[in-house]
Amino acid sequence: MAGKVFPWVGWAVAAGLAVAAGNLYHQRQSMQAELVNQATRLDHLTADAAAARQVLDALTDTTAMRVTLNKGPAVAAPQGRATYVADKGTLIFVANNLDPLPADKAYELWLIPAADKGAPIPAGTFHPDARGNANVILPPLPKGVEAKAFGVTIEDKDGATTPTMPIILVGT
Repeated sequence: MAGKVFPWVGWAVAAGLAVAAGNLYHQRQSMQAELVNQATRLDHLTADAAAARQVLDALTDTTAMRVTLNKGPAVAAPQGRATYVADKGTLIFVANNLDPLPADKAYELWLIPAADKGAPIPAGTFHPDARGNANVILPPLPKGVEAKAFGVTIEDKDGATTPTMPIILVGT
């Protein structure tokens, strides 16, 4: 009986190896497809990061041209624009047409919390360039603070812990 079964053992092993090789081949194909998928996702993330960096570079470039469009001729008044995401504590502030300040003074941006009795939070000092443009990008702010308003004051060059009146720019 062993003489009849023994010749078939080789074929059975060969068949088992063929099945195992087929499974390995399919696993390799799946892994290659996943690798291509991951590479594509990485390419998209890299492109998104590069685009975000371009936006940040444009917003912070001191040689960038900043233009305010108005209805008809108007005197360019100082102004600022704040973009704030409370949940993340993310703030981008861009100002233009600011008056120059003496060397011992600086503008300071303030976040005025929506909560009653919430003290204003300093959001960074800044100096305008020769054309009156300035920005504050991603200052360290606490997350989750809802803003009622933003304001800008003139402070000593190192900033202050509470705003000095008058508030020269305000936005709600």
